[in-house]
Amino acid sequence: MVTLRKVLDHFETSRECISLDLLASELDLPEGQLESMLDFWVRKGRLRLSSLNSAQCGSCGKKSDGCYNIGMPQLYELVK
Repeated sequence: MVTLRKVLDHFETSRECISLDLLASELDLPEGQLESMLDFWVRKGRLRLSSLNSAQCGSCGKKSDGCYNIGMPQLYELVK
């Protein structure tokens, strides 16, 4: 069973941005369940959506949060 603490430990040991789909694969969890666990740590201030998510899209020049480019993964990082 993967606990909330185990999710945070994964970030503390990796020290880099991790995509939702990669982490779900590594922890063998459904993305929806993992996203809820990540949202918990975001609300607690321990994780955040990566600043890479707000980088400009290479194809349209818009920021990714306003872009409809489906290929952009959701990245999370440890708050330092």
